[in-house]
Amino acid sequence: MGGRIISMMERRTKNMVPTNYLHGYGFQYDSLNRMKAGNFYACLNKPGEMYDITNLSQPVLYFHLKDHPGNVRAVVTPTASSTATIAQVNDYYPFGMCYTKNPSTFINKRKYNGKEEQEMPGRWLDYGMCFYDPQLGRFHSVDPLAEAYHFQSPYVYAANNPIRFIDVVGAGPGDPVKVKDVTGQYRDGTTGTKYTITVYVDQPGKGGDRDTYEIGLGGVDVGHTFVGLSRTNEDGTVTEATIGFYPSEAVNPVSGEIETDGAFYDDSGHPSDVSKTMEVTADEFNAALDFMDSQDGAKYNLDKNNCTDFGLNTANATGQKLTDTQGTWQGGGGSNPGDLGQDLRGTAGTTTSTRGSSNNGSSTKV
Repeated sequence: MGGRIISMMERRTKNMVPTNYLHGYGFQYDSLNRMKAGNFYACLNKPGEMYDITNLSQPVLYFHLKDHPGNVRAVVTPTASSTATIAQVNDYYPFGMCYTKNPSTFINKRKYNGKEEQEMPGRWLDYGMCFYDPQLGRFHSVDPLAEAYHFQSPYVYAANNPIRFIDVVGAGPGDPVKVKDVTGQYRDGTTGTKYTITVYVDQPGKGGDRDTYEIGLGGVDVGHTFVGLSRTNEDGTVTEATIGFYPSEAVNPVSGEIETDGAFYDDSGHPSDVSKTMEVTADEFNAALDFMDSQDGAKYNLDKNNCTDFGLNTANATGQKLTDTQGTWQGGGGSNPGDLGQDLRGTAGTTTSTRGSSNNGSSTKV
C-alpha cells in the first residue's frame, strides 16, 4: 500500500506493533486504526485501547487544543449531549518534558510543539530533520544549520531559549511572527523612495546543484526559500523584514503526511546560498504585500504550497516571472530550493553567498 512501516512498542503490553503511515492514515495489522487531519483525528478504538483491533467501536473524534508554541495542552472528544470529555491534559517543563499525571489511560502521542512522541528508544519527539529528547533538552543529531550557529552547540534546542524560540522542524531556532504584522509595518502611510523584494534560497547541503534534498550527519536537509522586504523612506531610514513560510509540524513525503497548518518565522538570521533582489514600484510592492496577507492561515503543502512556492509567488505578484523548475521526491514533487537556486544563478541581480554566511554576510554579485 506504500507509505512507511514502523514497528512501535506499545507502552502497556510491551508488544511490538507494526504501523503503516499512509497520507495521514494509520494502519496496524493491516486494519485502519486512526486518521489524522489538522488538529483532530478519528480513532476506531476506545480510549486506552488504541492498538486492540479485536475491540473496535464506532469512530471517535479527538481534538487537540494547542497553545501559542503549538504544544498540545489538552485532547477533548465531543459527546452525544453536545458537551466535551477531556481525554488528556498535558503540562510541560520549558524544554518540553511532560509532567502531568493523567488518570486516563488514553494515549495521545502528539505533544510538545505538536510533535509525535516515539516510545522507543526513549520518548523522543520526531521533528522531521532529527529527533529531540525533551528530558535532556537536546537533539540527538547535529542541527542541519549548525554552521550558521557556530557560537553554540549543534545539539541545542531553540538556542537554549525555549521561552522565546521554537524549532519548527529541527533546523535552527526562529521567532514566530504574524504575517499581517510584518506587512502592516509597510502600510503606515509612509512614502518610500525605493522598494525591493529579495528572494533568498538556502539550497540543500552545500548548494550548487539541483538536489531536492541531501542526507548528512544532521539528517535530511531539504533547504529553505524565504523573502526579504525593504523600503527606503524619505528621511533616509530603511524598513526591512525577512520572513519564511514553514509547516507548523513536520511533513514527510515517505509517509504521505505532506500537509499541515502553515506558520511564519523571522528568517533574518537564516543562511542563504543564492539571493535575487528586485527593485519594484510602490504599487508592485503593495501587490506583494497583498499576496502575503492572503497566506495568513494558509495550509503548508509539501507539493503545492511550500516555502519555495511562497517565495516565488511573492516575487511574481510584483510582475516578475521567475523560472520555476519542478523537482521530484519520493511520493511527489514541486517547487524546491535546490532547483530555484540553480534557476537564479547567473541571472541579473543575483548574489551568491559562501556557505555559512547569513543573508547579510559576504557575497558575490552577478
